[in-house]
Amino acid sequence: MRVPITTAVALFCLIPVGPLRAQEDDPLHANDFSADVSVGTLGVGPEFGARLTDYLGVRMAGAYLQLHPAATINSIHYSSDATLASFGALADVYPFDGGLRLTLGVIADFNSLKLHDALPQYQVALDGKVAFDNPSPYLGFGYETTVSDQSGLTLGADLGVLFQGRPNVRVAATGPGMANPALAAAIETQRLAIASYLRPLQFYPAVMVHIGYRF
Repeated sequence: MRVPITTAVALFCLIPVGPLRAQEDDPLHANDFSADVSVGTLGVGPEFGARLTDYLGVRMAGAYLQLHPAATINSIHYSSDATLASFGALADVYPFDGGLRLTLGVIADFNSLKLHDALPQYQVALDGKVAFDNPSPYLGFGYETTVSDQSGLTLGADLGVLFQGRPNVRVAATGPGMANPALAAAIETQRLAIASYLRPLQFYPAVMVHIGYRF
C-alpha cells in the first residue's frame, strides 16, 4: 500500500525527539529561529527555520533560477529555456543533538523546460515542453554550524534527492510542412527521444549551501 506524501511527513514528525533543550547549555542552538539565503542546484532563494527541540527542526524553503542550456537529442540541436522553481516544507531530525541532520520534505515542484528547434526536412519548427510531478518528495541530509559562539551567523549545506518523477514531454510543430503525413511519426520519435534523454532528472540531485542568521 502506498502512503501519501503528506502522511509520511506527518509520521516523520512524530519520531521521538526528546525533551526541550536547555538553551543556555547549547550555544550552537541557543536561538530557535533562523533565516537563510540558499544557493544550489534548486536555484537561489530564502529559507526560514525553527529548531523545536534538541532533535527536531522544521524549515520552509523556496528557490528560483532561469537557465538557457543547449542539448543535442536524436541528432537535433535544441536551444532551451529552463526554469527552476520550487517551494517546500522540510522536517529535520538531528540524531546526535548537533549540526548533522536527516531531512524529509514535500516540495511544490514547478521545474520546467522549453525546447526549440526545427525539422528542416519537414519544413516545421519544433517546440517542446517538459514538466515534472508536483508535489515531489525530498530526502536528504545536511549540516549546519555557527561561525563563532559570539555570532548568530550560520553556515550550512544539504545534499539530497528530489523525486520528481519521469518527465512529462509534449512536442508541437508549426510551419508549412504540417500536411506531411509522415510528420506525426517524426514528432513522436522526437518526443520519446527527449523523454529518454531527460529521464535521469526523475532523481534530481539537490545540493544547496546556506548562509544565515539565528535570532
